[in-house]
Amino acid sequence: MGKRRRVAVEVEQELLDTSQVMKRLNIGETKLWDLLTAGEISSFKIGSATRIPVKAVDEYVRRKMARTTWKMNGQ
Repeated sequence: MGKRRRVAVEVEQELLDTSQVMKRLNIGETKLWDLLTAGEISSFKIGSATRIPVKAVDEYVRRKMARTTWKMNGQ
């Protein structure tokens, strides 16, 4: 596999489309767009396609879990 192809595959694996994020978080389209519009999850456009970095989804989940853990500990 050439270097360009390897880089393209790596980038592709680091980006999700909206349907992949909805499935990963088990949420609907309206909720996802609410999160994207509010800046809770970072995204960007490539032409008309919205792409969301895997890291952005992971960071959102970490923030939500931290808040939940904090609440569960009576803070």
